[in-house]
Amino acid sequence: MGGIGSGGSNRKSAEEHRRRGTFQPVRHAGQGELVAFPLRQESEIPAPPPQLGPAGKKLWRHLWLHFTALTERDTPLVELCCESEDQTRLAYNRYLRNPTPQNAHALFEMKKSLLQVLAMLGMSMRDRKQLAPSKPQSSLDTLKAKVVQLRRAE
Repeated sequence: MGGIGSGGSNRKSAEEHRRRGTFQPVRHAGQGELVAFPLRQESEIPAPPPQLGPAGKKLWRHLWLHFTALTERDTPLVELCCESEDQTRLAYNRYLRNPTPQNAHALFEMKKSLLQVLAMLGMSMRDRKQLAPSKPQSSLDTLKAKVVQLRRAE
């Protein structure tokens, strides 16, 4: 099974293999290069709203720093997301102090709403998968698709 450097989410680029001396043309030549998303500078991050707590301010900084697709139009949604993070943190602390079914349910609902707001920002698994570059279709795949289409038409 996979481990560190297995080619999953921690896949090394062909350049990294060349640098380490582990480049094998058979395995790494057709491998696309990893694209590093640019980060914002600290000075480009807007000031967080004053009502945010520590967890919300931490998420505010993280979102603006690492999610470069955000624009000024997204500010209300980011603010809502950070407020939801604060409320989730409060529900979590309340549950730790008093682990009742009501507090567990409240924590579950807060986490669910946080995930929904993050999905509106494009942070769901499906949205991140769409950001990944698609593989170019080979001529054999194109031919197979045509054969399947012709067989279905009969």
